[in-house]
Amino acid sequence: MAKELIVLSAVLFMSTSSAAGNEITNPYHGGCLQALVPNWSVPRVCNSDDITSTGGGGSQHCRVPDMEYLEIRTYVANWESSVIVGWLVQIVLSEMLGVPATIEAGSYGEIKSFYDPLSRLDFITHNNATALEIANTMPQKDCRLADKTKDNYQPCAHFLAEAWDTDSPWVRDLIDERKIDAQVLGVLGLESWFVTKFTSQQDPTIVSYHGLIGEPNRHKLAAMFKRPTTWAHYCQQISTNNCTIPDQVAQRPPHNELEEQFYFAPDNYTGHFRFTDQNNCTLHPDSCTGHIANYPCGWSGHMEQVLYHLNIAMESNGPEPHKGGYSYSQLVQLWRAANATKSNLMMMWWTPEPLYQEFFFTDSAMQRVMLPPATQQCLDAHPTFEQECDPDPAVRVGSPDGACDHNPINLHKLLGSSLHDISMAADEANRNPAQEMLRDFQLTELQLGEIFELWQTESTPQDAVCKWAANNLDVLNATVPPSYPRVLQVENEYSFMFALVVAMGSLATILVVLTTAMVYRFRHRASIRHAQPGFLWLLLWGCLLVAIGAILRGVPATHGTCIASTWFVNIGYNFELVPLIVKVGAINRMMVAATKMRRITLSIASLYQAVAMICMCCVLYLFVWTGLDPPLKESEYALTELTTDAGERIVSVSHFCGTSSSVWQYVSVGWNAVLLLCASVLAFQSRNVSASFNESRTLAFLSYSHFMFVCLRCATYLLKDQLNGTTTDSIQSLLYSVDTIAAVFIYFLPKLRVAETSMRGSMVNGSTNYMDKSFVRQWMAMASQTGTGAFEAASSFMTIMNHETEVRNGRGSATMASMNSAVALNVSQAELAMNEEDGINSTNHGCANPEEAAVANFKMNDPDDSDSEIEISFHVEDNNPTTISIICPRCQESDNTGSVSTRKRASWSQPSMKKLLSDSLID
Repeated sequence: MAKELIVLSAVLFMSTSSAAGNEITNPYHGGCLQALVPNWSVPRVCNSDDITSTGGGGSQHCRVPDMEYLEIRTYVANWESSVIVGWLVQIVLSEMLGVPATIEAGSYGEIKSFYDPLSRLDFITHNNATALEIANTMPQKDCRLADKTKDNYQPCAHFLAEAWDTDSPWVRDLIDERKIDAQVLGVLGLESWFVTKFTSQQDPTIVSYHGLIGEPNRHKLAAMFKRPTTWAHYCQQISTNNCTIPDQVAQRPPHNELEEQFYFAPDNYTGHFRFTDQNNCTLHPDSCTGHIANYPCGWSGHMEQVLYHLNIAMESNGPEPHKGGYSYSQLVQLWRAANATKSNLMMMWWTPEPLYQEFFFTDSAMQRVMLPPATQQCLDAHPTFEQECDPDPAVRVGSPDGACDHNPINLHKLLGSSLHDISMAADEANRNPAQEMLRDFQLTELQLGEIFELWQTESTPQDAVCKWAANNLDVLNATVPPSYPRVLQVENEYSFMFALVVAMGSLATILVVLTTAMVYRFRHRASIRHAQPGFLWLLLWGCLLVAIGAILRGVPATHGTCIASTWFVNIGYNFELVPLIVKVGAINRMMVAATKMRRITLSIASLYQAVAMICMCCVLYLFVWTGLDPPLKESEYALTELTTDAGERIVSVSHFCGTSSSVWQYVSVGWNAVLLLCASVLAFQSRNVSASFNESRTLAFLSYSHFMFVCLRCATYLLKDQLNGTTTDSIQSLLYSVDTIAAVFIYFLPKLRVAETSMRGSMVNGSTNYMDKSFVRQWMAMASQTGTGAFEAASSFMTIMNHETEVRNGRGSATMASMNSAVALNVSQAELAMNEEDGINSTNHGCANPEEAAVANFKMNDPDDSDSEIEISFHVEDNNPTTISIICPRCQESDNTGSVSTRKRASWSQPSMKKLLSDSLID
């Protein structure tokens, strides 16, 4: 039966082009207005049909939409006026407003798009408002996501072009549930019985039910209205040669099953009406009937109800079971056959409709048959679609109250609630105009009649609709909402702000590179070695990544720069903060152990592993972030007051980096805050550590600086609704750059200044720092040979030397200061490498057991002068050192008279020793 419902090209102008492959035969495939309107050079926008109809490659005859409008789908029913409305809507949306628009035909494989490459037009599926409900269930109301497979086809639409049954309960329920909105189309629709005009001229009583009802009219109707014959039945039952020889009715036999069911085929079969046993009132005087053609199932006409309860001796004998209806194409064929053979015909039809318009000025014009006037009681008693096709005749005929004519109705268009959701989903600048346009779209009966006239005279239905659209642009323009159409204009991405952020990012990068070079130059200076050069490289690497991320965030956004900047910044901050926290935490552990007079062994590799593990957690988080919700290039629109020469409203568009959820960014900033909290706690814990490697003040300033910038970054996230995306990206880029610059000045600049000052002092005094790493290792190894007490004394000795230098307020020579600093620095280095073997060149002149000795003397060869020795004496009483003396032959110091002492002796008594030992290494 589905095959029978297809409208043929000869009947309904459907293209049957046999073009192979992707050949385009539709002259309006690229746009109706472009083809017919002078100076209209803009093609239509592409839609999802262009991809499927051209084999996945898209169409060369359409353009990519300027605006990111969601595709709008219109449901078109299986009659011409619905197709006309749907096509005009598709033209306005696709060509005048730049909104992708497609046609929902209603079933798998059915095609009704105006822009179909082969001009195909199928009339199979009837009106189905459930398509509007399905659109509401689609994600983002996107009908492109509906299932279009053969077995699970989902009709999905946002707009229904023409509705006749808005008073039916199921439509009223959808309206009450706010799933659809019914708007007047502007056309008055009428369904009724129609009879050929020449029939009414022969018997004027036929045009009123008074001339039809009752037994007196039975024989008249049976004799007047013969029954139609299909092409196959004519050849098999009436033709004497099975149509192998042409006659006045058939030129040939039908070629296929589809043609067998035809009642008319131009130039091949004129149609044939004949008397059957059902018309024979001689054989059946009380049951003979004339023929009347009824709607197919799914179309509401309640003809059988009227025939039965008004006792009109007519019957529909179409191929449909129970109801006896005919398909739409067969009804059209019946009227054309009646016109060709001048046979009387009465059938159910409607207006406005092109067939009605086609014969309007002929003797075969459709003459309305007047039935009892409609009342609300009668309309309420009409059977439903399902009841009209019920196998039970009693159900089909229903109540006598429904035996009346149809009431003229205002035809409606149905707007799905999905249109409102689509419109409200975007801001004003990027708002889809479809809802407003469809509400304003209207046609009058006269306008629809003009299109029907063209429908009959033009070569194809597309020709008719497009010609009318081109000649009535003012009517279509009236449906275009204010401030539309719109065109995009990309903002100047290389503005002053762009130059500023790139300059600041470049400055931060250059500063980090220069700082790295300075740290490398002064890597042997005490201030740099105190801070552990290996960790400084990690800090500088982190600063460099943040600076590069700042540049990437400031340049015009792309998917690549958005992802890269996120990775660079987050990994950079981890490398900037984590190594510093790990290092200071290790020093604090060492100091706590020294306070308890315990030895501690710290592996430098384990500290680097801790840094690596924390940074790997960050990398893992970034992988999850990028995989689930990557930061990508997004567009932001702003409606301006400017217009183009063509009258298009300019929408300014800018691009920025964004994600679907802000949670990722808040987690990232929250992790930075946790790191800053850890740094602050460590800074407080190490506040009393010896000034030589005390970074509490520096850490405090650095944490404060970073925390301030973290707060500013959070402010940009909170104000994203008030700031456009490009501005937010620029501000964040500046924050990253300034934060990096501040970190370099706060943490590295003081160390570099001390290193520079130390270098200048050494050059002035003409001496070098001979207290190198090997000297300290020799000292620590010798001290450890004497037992636990000696080791404690050695550690205290180093702290005392540093303390003494501070007490002397810089009166010592540069060499002495360098020596003290080196000793203090190498305390940690020696402890970190306590298990390392280094060449020990020393002589123990005291007793092997310090508990039995009152005095323990040590001599060490001077690494810079093998002929000189440094003598250190520990005076011990009751296992407690009371005095430490050191004799340094090469240490030079100028006294107040300018004389130079070549032999320096320093000693410390028990009171200061007790305090220093009680505080261990705490200054």
